[in-house]
Amino acid sequence: MTMKHFCRRTIAAIIYIVCCSSHASALMIGKRRIICTQPVGGKADDALMGQKPVIPALTGYAGFQALLPGLGKCPIDVQIQPPWFQGAGGAGFCPPEYWALPAVGVGFGILAAAFALNSYTETNRLLIDNNGIGVVEVEDTGNGSKDNLAVIDKRGMIP
Repeated sequence: MTMKHFCRRTIAAIIYIVCCSSHASALMIGKRRIICTQPVGGKADDALMGQKPVIPALTGYAGFQALLPGLGKCPIDVQIQPPWFQGAGGAGFCPPEYWALPAVGVGFGILAAAFALNSYTETNRLLIDNNGIGVVEVEDTGNGSKDNLAVIDKRGMIP
């Protein structure tokens, strides 16, 4: 068997596994995955969309990526080593006088934006009901379940 035939058979097997096996349907590949709940006191056909903190998580990751180089650039001989470290150096913490404050400030600013985005998406959700669609303010009713959200303000609805 030549390498060309081996590659074709391997690609065909991968396509079959991804597209035709029962595992692909379990992963819901190619299907909609809309997570929504019924708001407390709402009708059965009201849909309150769930929080997807993807953008806050990616923004927080970018904040950490901006923050860490500002905290970790210093000569090896001045690094503060943890007491359990027995190596030659280079894996320690930099003292505050070596921190690059502009980079640290940018990192903290991006992290603050990530926390602000996350808190906004926790309290404001998309609501679809018979009267329209819109972003509404919600609050947790405190019943212990994550699906117990009550709509506070419906002024953002579009008929």
